[in-house]
Amino acid sequence: MGRSAKPRNAGTKAGAGRAAPVPGGAADQRDPRLARAEGHFRAAAKHQAAGRLDEALTDYAKALALNPADARAYNNMGVALRALGRPEAALASYRRSVALRQDDPGLFSNMGNILRHLGQQAEGAECLRRSVAMRPESADSWRNLGLVLRDLGELEEAIASFDRADSLRPNHTDTIWDRAYAYLLKGDLAAGFAGYEVRWGLAEAKPREFAQPLWDGGDLAGRTLLIYAEQGFGDTIQFARYLPQLAEKGGHLIVECQPELMELMAGIVGVERFIAKGEALPDFDLQCPLVSLPHILGTVLETIPAEIPYLSVAPGAGQRIETAPGIAARIGLAWGGSPTHKNDRNRSIPFGQFLRLAERPDAMLFSLQKGGRTEAPAVFGLRRADPQPGPAHREFRGYRAFHRTSRPGHHLRYIRRPSRGRAVIGPH
Repeated sequence: MGRSAKPRNAGTKAGAGRAAPVPGGAADQRDPRLARAEGHFRAAAKHQAAGRLDEALTDYAKALALNPADARAYNNMGVALRALGRPEAALASYRRSVALRQDDPGLFSNMGNILRHLGQQAEGAECLRRSVAMRPESADSWRNLGLVLRDLGELEEAIASFDRADSLRPNHTDTIWDRAYAYLLKGDLAAGFAGYEVRWGLAEAKPREFAQPLWDGGDLAGRTLLIYAEQGFGDTIQFARYLPQLAEKGGHLIVECQPELMELMAGIVGVERFIAKGEALPDFDLQCPLVSLPHILGTVLETIPAEIPYLSVAPGAGQRIETAPGIAARIGLAWGGSPTHKNDRNRSIPFGQFLRLAERPDAMLFSLQKGGRTEAPAVFGLRRADPQPGPAHREFRGYRAFHRTSRPGHHLRYIRRPSRGRAVIGPH
């Protein structure tokens, strides 16, 4: 559902890590090497504070060449390396720092966060537990611990950690947001969707401005309600299940959604008009973002709309894909979200992990992938074929299909619909 939570470290911008401060005292003048090392450390810290990270790394390296026991320099190098998109190198720096010093809660927080980023949640949780044990007054450390515990599925402990963070820093938007996800994973939809409403207070959120008031869930009494999609394709498809319920409120319902989904949404019952995002809006009396509907309608697990299917394709629309003889399962796959998403590593699945499905001789696989990564199957030997329309083909809209024959050793057949034409599955 849109933005994923990002780890924060005590006193720092999200995900940036916490650099060790420059000490106020003078360097030890009795050892010229240590004095020179301290000079390089101070220069590096100034570069880092100014965002000159490459220069900072150079000076930290010089400082460590003269004083390899300086845990601060390794910690700060880790912060800079992570900011430069080099998380593995950052972790190595943090490990060197921990080997030299084990009494710095900020260092353990930084290390726990980078371990979480790299998918090593169990070790990350241990680091963050050590951080909060040494600095129990840090709201950021408790929030970071909650994040990694949520990843591990330890939802009760995660919520308790978020509660502790909230008690130390009340009404912090990011903490409420992160706790909301934990509630949703736990199945407490009422608490989860209530917390999810704080998304408009997030730094990257851009709420739309309307003169019309927000709908509160009451009867519409002949008024016109605008529901608008605010997030990605998946969120729009997921929460469109709520739209038929609104028709029972006695008003007129218009829905704004992504242009790419207009045709798919068109069959939803109760919507008087769909409008492509970017087009001029007609007159309306009330408005509500689509993803707020579960909260406004008081959704719990037992009341999730389950009229399946709630989406359909109009008869005669789409492309036709032939089902080969002996096919028992037709499986649609979408393996990647937006490559630019900040949490893409946890949202997308390498296409190769789906290949075992293609080993089934009775299975036909359909690519539902949109946007980037659509060419991933070609890496695994799937070949393209020209469209061959025929009278027995079944209609699908905008899908790609690929199929593996039951004969071992044959390439996967990847059949792609060109911009104009139809794609079929058939013998190669």
